[in-house]
Amino acid sequence: MAGCGRPSQYLPRTGSFAALSGDAVRLTLPEMEAIIGAPLPPRARAPAFWSNRSPRLFGAQPWVQAGWRVVRTELHSAPPAVHLARVVRVAPTNQVAERAL
Repeated sequence: MAGCGRPSQYLPRTGSFAALSGDAVRLTLPEMEAIIGAPLPPRARAPAFWSNRSPRLFGAQPWVQAGWRVVRTELHSAPPAVHLARVVRVAPTNQVAERAL
């Protein structure tokens, strides 16, 4: 697949990220591309691309949709890599319990 035009092209790969085992994983950019099934855009070599606060850069990031967040990047290593950690969502049972924490 040439280029990275539509963010929606990555959404079918959410399941591949959800299937990763463990609570943390280090993936090289070539491994990310293999999971996604398409090349990452050139801007993937910049730290801002991997910001957990900027989903607009990659549309609905499949790793975020699958419950992972980027905790560290190694963009100047050979090969470049990112570290992902599984997000643990805790829903408070009520407002009182939430304030007590």
